[in-house]
Amino acid sequence: MSDAHLQNAPNMREFPVQPKPLTRILFDFFQDAPAITYLFMMGIVISAVMLYMNIKDAFSRKASVNPLVAEQPFFSSMMGWTILIIVGIVLLALFFIFRHRNLGIKEQRQYYELAKIATPTVEQLKILRMDAPNSFYYGLWSQTTEYYPCATRLPNTTFQPKTFAIEPALTYRQALNHDWGIVSAEQYRHMVDRLFEGMHSKEFALDLDYVLHFDEYADPYMDEHTKSTREKENFNYLHHLAGLIEKPSNFVTETLQSTAQHPPRLVWGFDLWRVFPMARNAYMAGYISEQQAWQDMEKSANLIYSLFDSEEAYFDNLRLGHAYWSNNFEKTQNRREMWLLYQAHCNWPVRGMPWIQKSANWSEDMRTGFASYRAQAKQTKDSNPSIGFIK
Repeated sequence: MSDAHLQNAPNMREFPVQPKPLTRILFDFFQDAPAITYLFMMGIVISAVMLYMNIKDAFSRKASVNPLVAEQPFFSSMMGWTILIIVGIVLLALFFIFRHRNLGIKEQRQYYELAKIATPTVEQLKILRMDAPNSFYYGLWSQTTEYYPCATRLPNTTFQPKTFAIEPALTYRQALNHDWGIVSAEQYRHMVDRLFEGMHSKEFALDLDYVLHFDEYADPYMDEHTKSTREKENFNYLHHLAGLIEKPSNFVTETLQSTAQHPPRLVWGFDLWRVFPMARNAYMAGYISEQQAWQDMEKSANLIYSLFDSEEAYFDNLRLGHAYWSNNFEKTQNRREMWLLYQAHCNWPVRGMPWIQKSANWSEDMRTGFASYRAQAKQTKDSNPSIGFIK
């Protein structure tokens, strides 16, 4: 990858990686080596005091009434050595500052060279932009398969950078196990296939249809009071879901409707987005190849481009799906903050990619909004007392 395509420093949002400010260099050095910093500062202070005393002594000699004292040289050997010590300390400090100022750039470039990472194509950036708000919020990489430097890229290297860590595959295996219970390539494949099949959208379609058409699901022998109470509870859930993402209720109900250009969007934005962190983690964990990760992300991105008219529409739908999945106010607020921060401050290359709609092969369930699944549920005449995604 060329210098023109350097990314942000890991865990930082400034793009691309910049020379480290002087204040940050000093702060980091003090944090990492307080004893050496203390000795360095004491050396400067002691040398400065010695120089001051030598100069003061020289002026005192010149002002002496004793001609033997007054005729002594102004510069003494002690003064010379003191000046040399100060100059040496300053030069050492400048060398240290210059070396560390550009270390982040040097080490990121070295990582790319060792890993043989090529400059991303425009098409690859269009794919990775689907995960960009999340990447920007956490300061992750947005132009490579890995979102953080990983040992999977460098299996046989002794490269140990100082400005970022190279995380072992175990880190990402633990993440996949914690989030999804994935501990193998086969389990990854199974879970990604479920996402492409609408893991969350399927149940969301049923729940939303149940809320909007309760009469078609309810037991015909249900008394009117119970039916009225249940309908109120259902619509309260609908308003709650809309409130979590700070959207009107009709924003939620419209996801069940199809148009001439699109099938029902349900929460496909969330289902398809989850392929990205899963594929990237699986590659970094060593479960799948980089090629496989790109194939899954490309398939997901093409479906997203076919379903949504803009990046904002996609992310709003992602937030709805996240709210349906989490049902958690703090988490949904975090997602909203993520989008607002990205929209207001992100200047990364992926942010400027054009949103061009694509055609894609929609499955029957995607095209119909799981119509057959909903019809089957209606035939059972089950009052479905529990709505919301069950993890």
